Amino acid sequence: MNKTLILIFKVIRLIVIIGLCFVIILPLYKMVIDSISNGVNYLVIPSGITLRSYEINIAQILDRHLLSHSLLLGCLCGIAEVIFASLSGYALVKLNGKVSNLIFYLYLTTLFLPLELMEVAYKYIFSNIPFLGIPLIGKKYSIIIFYLFGGGIKSGIFVYLFKSVYKNFDNELLEQSYIDGCSNIKTFFKVVLPNSLHAVIPTFLLTFIWVYNDTKMVNFFKIAYDDYELISVALANNRIRRGGTPTAFIMIFPLLVIYIITENYFFKPFKFDMCS
Repeated sequence: MNKTLILIFKVIRLIVIIGLCFVIILPLYKMVIDSISNGVNYLVIPSGITLRSYEINIAQILDRHLLSHSLLLGCLCGIAEVIFASLSGYALVKLNGKVSNLIFYLYLTTLFLPLELMEVAYKYIFSNIPFLGIPLIGKKYSIIIFYLFGGGIKSGIFVYLFKSVYKNFDNELLEQSYIDGCSNIKTFFKVVLPNSLHAVIPTFLLTFIWVYNDTKMVNFFKIAYDDYELISVALANNRIRRGGTPTAFIMIFPLLVIYIITENYFFKPFKFDMCS
């Protein structure tokens, strides 16, 4: 009797797993089939296979530099986020007082505020208070400055990540760097930051992905379409002929390459002494 119940349970579990896999994989499979079929396809197996849509999409993306613009902007914003979050996390650990805790909690509150509410403040700051006399709305570099000063949607998460890393940082490395005559700035960039790659890589990669796929903040800063068009914005606004699934798969490819290169660095501590 027990063996029969166990067998029934295994069969039910297998059916559930297959059903979940079917629900998850079927839409992806249908997207692939639609992107390589000759015409509208309602069948599981396409009547004819062609890569014409991919050829057209790749030609448009390369000709208008859509992918290179998105990759460059994602990298610059990722670097800006790493600089802001790492410096903020390190400063909060070194201050280590009531003021530090208050600032840290203020960082975390940004995670619970809807983006639509924060846009009101962003619009006022970036429209009415120019940065060094330079208006930010409508400029290509505006979103980079936005991330450099902690404007990223998830900056609070990364500040928390770096604060947790630096809270348990090896003080022997710091003491050794000070003995070697390093200043605080040199110690941070040559000792502290290289030894926190397990926080740097996730911060950079996640920020890169959010910016790379983002359309809302790019439109908010009114980055011009003609001179600096991004692949995500072009896809969202139907500015790619025969776009859709082929463009989406083309967008995924750089993300997979970057993840494969950096996956070994995720949450893996390192130990360098580079202050010599």
